[in-house]
Amino acid sequence: MKFPSLYYLYSKAKYSFLRFPLTIVCAFIATILGVYTIENNKHIDNFFPFLNVILSCAIGISTNFSVSILGFKKQYSKQWKIIATVLLTLLLFVIYLSLPHEDSTYNTAEPYIRFGMYAVVGHLLVSFAPYLFSNQINGFWNYNKSLFLRLLTSILYSGALFIGVILAILSLKLLFDWQIKDTLFLDVFIVVAGVFNTWFFVGDIPEDFEKLNTEISYPKGLKVFAQYILLPLLCLYLLILYAYGTKILSNWDWPRGVVSYLIICVAILGILTFLLMYPYGKQGGSQWVSKATKWFYIIFLPLIVLLFIAILMRIEDYGITIKRYLVIVLGIWLLVVICHAQFRKSNIQFIPVSLAVTMLLISCGPWGLFSMSEHYQVKRLEKILSETQILKNGKIQHEYNWDNNIDDVNTYKNSALISDSLHEEVKSILIYLDDFHGFKAIQKWFNTDMSSIVNVNSKIQTSKKRGLDEPELYMKTMGIEYGSRLDNEENETYYNSIVTNKLTAVTGYDFVTPFANYEMGELERTLSVFEIDKKSYKVMLNGKAPFELVLHADKEMIPFYFSNEKRLLKDKVNQLGVTYGTDHNQDVPLDQMQLTATSTSITVTISIQSIGITKIDGRQVIKSINGNLLIKKCAIKSFAEQ
Repeated sequence: MKFPSLYYLYSKAKYSFLRFPLTIVCAFIATILGVYTIENNKHIDNFFPFLNVILSCAIGISTNFSVSILGFKKQYSKQWKIIATVLLTLLLFVIYLSLPHEDSTYNTAEPYIRFGMYAVVGHLLVSFAPYLFSNQINGFWNYNKSLFLRLLTSILYSGALFIGVILAILSLKLLFDWQIKDTLFLDVFIVVAGVFNTWFFVGDIPEDFEKLNTEISYPKGLKVFAQYILLPLLCLYLLILYAYGTKILSNWDWPRGVVSYLIICVAILGILTFLLMYPYGKQGGSQWVSKATKWFYIIFLPLIVLLFIAILMRIEDYGITIKRYLVIVLGIWLLVVICHAQFRKSNIQFIPVSLAVTMLLISCGPWGLFSMSEHYQVKRLEKILSETQILKNGKIQHEYNWDNNIDDVNTYKNSALISDSLHEEVKSILIYLDDFHGFKAIQKWFNTDMSSIVNVNSKIQTSKKRGLDEPELYMKTMGIEYGSRLDNEENETYYNSIVTNKLTAVTGYDFVTPFANYEMGELERTLSVFEIDKKSYKVMLNGKAPFELVLHADKEMIPFYFSNEKRLLKDKVNQLGVTYGTDHNQDVPLDQMQLTATSTSITVTISIQSIGITKIDGRQVIKSINGNLLIKKCAIKSFAEQ
């Protein structure tokens, strides 16, 4: 076999560059800046301009590719290509300007989320750009098949090159004791992924689009992958989701919010599976593919309903957020795709085109996910503050005076007006606004110049002193203490113990064994396991109310009762707190801390030395317990039978 000459490789690389010049230029710029920032990270004060150019070039790679392939397919004139290039460059410059350019205290998440949406649109554009306003379905599928296979090949070659170079560097380091910086490995990855992978990918993009449209031979390996790997996985996930739906109906239990994300992932898997199998359904013996596609969309409809129920419940409780808005929009898009597949002639181009248009529509404007999520969260906060009389006539009452510079709970006059649950809700809303939107929308509520307060706090943080997070600044300015009240309740723990340093006589028992568990929590725990006369016994305690304390003896399950009264542990816990207080009482009489269970063969008495009770979400949980087991071999009637 004759290996390709260096001239052939040079000619191939040159031709690829001439076909997609700006795509490769963007990859070069992003790679060079990426390596530069890594090597000079200690000397760069502001990373934002570098990061923003890299991200803009990343979008430039996909969008320039799309423009080039569209011009080649449609055979547009040179003037059109120049105009398109200029307009695209201006668009990338606008994207660059929309990104944050300095490290300030203001929110920076929203622009980068919007960038992520633009990146998705850019990659979707690659899939359908040459087939805009065209109904060449077969050519569209073959074109995307070529992109998919080319992507897999480029990843394989890039991975092999990266591993080979890294092993060579490690060999030099180990054999010749070369001092190599650790950042070199990341530099190699960026160069391989940025330049080599991009250049290699564009090196074999189809040129003959007419041939793509008439191609009727499809790779068998792709069908095998979709039919025997993706399709079984899809069926498995559908079964899991339907089993979960059945559980909801049988137990009448509300769906969990996370199921919405799982449904979307399964939908994407299903769409990808049937897109890969699309042309095989038109071949003899594979008509089942077309039927399976239609049935998939029908079967998926109830899951769309489940998605809407789950996410709307979350919205009702906590309002609209960026994630929830996106889930709702994707759910609607899936519903449209299903209806389109059922009631119109199948057109697989509709899927990427409609998704790209949807992403563009919700990325900006008053109807977009950023404006809507901010609006609803601000309205939710405004409603809470208005109902508690903290906000009147559009102004915060009893604002905290920062000039006094006193951080005392008593100075937060509005804290008493708000319940614990609403306190946590206000705090979570402020944290959400800080994470995604900033506080511009609520600035008008304050008489205090919040910008100056934030700037002063920013200087404190810059001087490496402890400053306050912005949610804390705004909440304290509202006259509300920032610390979590529910956390204090969760940490409220009290103990009841018998009199310490007091000897207790043990008579009438055959065995004594200690037990202890200091990490009870809400799970069922084994306090002790022992064996008598070749029979095994086990004492189990459920740390969550109703505090079931049970002796397992062979096939018997006998509850423990307090020795002097027919009361279970669950009945006694509250009484201990009321009778002896919740301030680490260490003077509880012994008879108030002993429980007994009697089986047909033994009697077991639990003598509790100390029991700790904590509160989690308002309910009592046993945190720790220790003491002794007193065991007697006998057969008497249990307290339950007396």
